[in-house]
Amino acid sequence: MWGAQRMAAGALALAVLAAASAGVRATDDAALCAHTFDSAGVGFNLSPLQQDVDNNQLRDQKAQGTYVLQMCANLPSGTCKEGECASVLQSNTVEPSPLFDYGRYSEDTLAWELLDSANPTAGVVLTVSGGPQCTGSSRQVVNRFTRVEVTCDEDARNPTNKQVSTVECGVTWKFNSYAGCPSYYSSGLSGGWVFIILLLVASAVYCGGGAAYKKATLGTSGVESVPNVDFWRDFAEYVQAGCELSYRTATCSGRDGLRDGGREVLADESEDVGLYAAPGDGSML
Repeated sequence: MWGAQRMAAGALALAVLAAASAGVRATDDAALCAHTFDSAGVGFNLSPLQQDVDNNQLRDQKAQGTYVLQMCANLPSGTCKEGECASVLQSNTVEPSPLFDYGRYSEDTLAWELLDSANPTAGVVLTVSGGPQCTGSSRQVVNRFTRVEVTCDEDARNPTNKQVSTVECGVTWKFNSYAGCPSYYSSGLSGGWVFIILLLVASAVYCGGGAAYKKATLGTSGVESVPNVDFWRDFAEYVQAGCELSYRTATCSGRDGLRDGGREVLADESEDVGLYAAPGDGSML
């Protein structure tokens, strides 16, 4: 009689696991599956792993437990005994026990880290905590958790080398996937930023060094110490003259005068600015 009850309980637990992985997608939030490591210049997005719901059951041979994992969301309400959960354990098939909650997805329960800090592109680790309390061997009470280690493999469109193991008060998943490769990677400053930084440094040296030199050698003070002060006073006029010349050139681009290398345009412009003859000799100035 008790054997039949155990078998029935085990069948029910496995049925729940199968229903969970068959496809009911609970409240998912892609933001919970994306993270950027600013200091390393890499970003990861694990949301493609949501599509692998048919293959998210693994058995831990050592602990004789079967786990089911839902990435980027909690499993459907009712799958776990206490509401929603990230992963489920059916402890063993000989004497089935209640399903265990091993972490719940929320902004407060997620922790991200690089798989290898020395190689930021190697993969990413996501730890989901917030499960029921558990007393470890040190008598310290912690919350159950799930640790997911995803190794970068550009060719693994579906997860490969999947492993699951039970650790104290938690469970660790390991697999290879293209989702473990950075979705964003910056090896350093772009060329544009390098140019801007060099420009700022050169400007500081030009202004500071030039002012110090003029003050030391010419005894200038205030605005007169600015390097090439006369040029910068007239700079606005230079810019205005350049803009006017560019405008006249652009608006005259359809005239016949430009067909011969622009010489007739220059002749027309000469009338605007004026050519004066010096008194007495008829020469041009």
